[in-house]
Amino acid sequence: MPYTHYINRPLAELILGILKIFTPNQITLAGFFIFVLALINIYYSFGTNSVFLSYFLLALSYLLDSVDGKLARMRNMQSKFGEWLDHSLDGVRLLLINIIFIVSLLPYIAMKGDIIVMLTFLTLLSQTSHFILSALKHQILSQRIGELLDNEKGSFRSEFLRWAAAPVDFGVFIMIVLLSFDPELFLLTYIGYGVYYTIVLVYTSYITVRINE
Repeated sequence: MPYTHYINRPLAELILGILKIFTPNQITLAGFFIFVLALINIYYSFGTNSVFLSYFLLALSYLLDSVDGKLARMRNMQSKFGEWLDHSLDGVRLLLINIIFIVSLLPYIAMKGDIIVMLTFLTLLSQTSHFILSALKHQILSQRIGELLDNEKGSFRSEFLRWAAAPVDFGVFIMIVLLSFDPELFLLTYIGYGVYYTIVLVYTSYITVRINE
């Protein structure tokens, strides 16, 4: 995951010392609160030039989502509740941001026909399904995509997954909010993400079955 690995995690390390006066769960909740503020700003500023504030808030929220786990390990404050809270809010984030995107797009897709409407909702469906599949793979099959890639370095499947997984990175996905100043451009990009996520979902489902045969 390029954004997470090269930008988010290094930044989290930089600010970790500043935020160590807080508990990991406080950081988790603060990050989610900032995320909600970002969604409100997206809704009220959609189609305007106020996109950078929306992106800044989303990026800050995602940064704090990386800090909480590092802080828990640093202060030896790991807990089952903290892990549940963190992963639960990750799922809620994914659901809410897509709902806000779709609600903001509704005035622009209402007159474009059923196919465009279905393709718009495809992003929500495919992203949610991909998140659920990843969670199930980890909990039931003890699989993480990173571990699969490390085990098959150099293979076609490994290289394809490294390429395919890049836009799945939440840090990369939220960058599309920078296009929301132009609803038509944003709509095309959002639909493109839906098609992309569907392909990745089908392929990762296929290799999950093949690996566990």
